[in-house]
This record gives sequence, structure tokens and C-alpha cells, in this order.
Amino acid sequence: MYKETLSTLLSFVGKDILKEKNINKLEESIFSKLNKKEEFIEIVDYLEGLEDFSIKNQLYEMLKIKAFDLLKIVYSEDLIKYGDMKYEISIDFEDFRSIIEFIDVDEIKGEKIFNILSPKISVRLSTLNEIVNGESSSNRIWYENEIKGVLNRLKPLTKKFLKMLIEKGKMDSDEIVKELDLKNYRSISALVSAISRNSPKDKEKLVFKDGNSIKINQKYIDLISKHVNN
Repeated sequence: MYKETLSTLLSFVGKDILKEKNINKLEESIFSKLNKKEEFIEIVDYLEGLEDFSIKNQLYEMLKIKAFDLLKIVYSEDLIKYGDMKYEISIDFEDFRSIIEFIDVDEIKGEKIFNILSPKISVRLSTLNEIVNGESSSNRIWYENEIKGVLNRLKPLTKKFLKMLIEKGKMDSDEIVKELDLKNYRSISALVSAISRNSPKDKEKLVFKDGNSIKINQKYIDLISKHVNN
């Protein structure tokens, strides 16, 4: 959808797309609304085929700014920043496609992505070790009293979110936003994070992302259903 909008606008205004008013229009109508990995892939595929370098470069910079913002990293003119740290970075289209794979992965954002992109091998390997060890230790089973304790700490909206997942098992992000009257996709991430934040770090996930959808862990669906209304 956004690719068609961009293509149509570019066909109308041509080189004038680089004028400030048109850049602002692009930001408002397209780039500010990008949230899903597939949307970024569609746009980057289109940009790679553009022949005008100045247009391609400007739009690609806008795309990188938005992508890194979703990854909780500040990007500006070949520089990424996280807190007080910053790295110079050169990202071609192939690199960018690899980076946007993490847009839908809440567990690997911010500092982890920033460190993976570090020019220092030791920093990259240390972060990789954290990720691997974290994943290997997050497979302990839940007991009923533990699930009950987590559910008791959740707010009503998060419990409503869980009830929807219990009923359907798996829901598309757009459907969740509509059903819960949320502002945007980040609100879904906040709900998932609330469950993770109230859960022990060494346990299996009760809910998790599956592409553009959110799934409930079927192994524990009966226990969650039993206590979510308490």
C-alpha cells in the first residue's frame, strides 16, 4: 500500500519530491506510518530500483531513521546512537534487509541491536553470548501457582488481551489494535512486555510474536484461562 502511494507521488512530482513540503508530506503519509517488517521490505525493494541517486538516497535516509526508531536506536547520517554511545555505520540495502528482520522481535532491540552493530568484535560476541544464554535458560515449565501470581499482577487491559488470545489462540496485530481500541502497534508490544516483565526470566513465554501475529502458549492455555478472571 505505501509503496503504491510513494510511486504515485513520485510519478506526479518527479525531482520536486525533494522539496521540503513534499518531504514533509512523505513523512506524514508514509514513513511515519511504517510499523511492520513487510512494509519496510516493500519500500526498500522499490527504492533499490530507482535510478535517480539523489531521490533514492534521501528516501533511503528517511527509511533508515524510521526503522532504527522502531528498534529504539537513534539514526542520523551514517551514525547510530544509544544513550551516550554512538557508532559510525554504513548500511547498504542488503544490510538494511538484515536489520529490519528484528523489527518484529521485541526481545532483541535497543542496546542488543546497537551492540550487535558495534565495530568491536568483543562487544558483538558478548551480546551474542547474552542472547544465546538467555534463550537457552528460558525454557523452564510453569506451575499453576506461578501463572496465577503473574495474572494477579496484570492490569485489566492486559487481562482482556489474554482473554482474546485464549479465545482465538492467535491474532493478527491489526485485529488486536481494533478489538482493544489501541493507538498503534507499540501498544501491543507494551501488553506483551507487561506479561514478560511480570514473569520470571527463566520461564517459557506465555505469549509471543509469530510474524505479524501474537500467539498464546498452548501448553498453558487452560491454566491461564482458569485464573485470568480471578
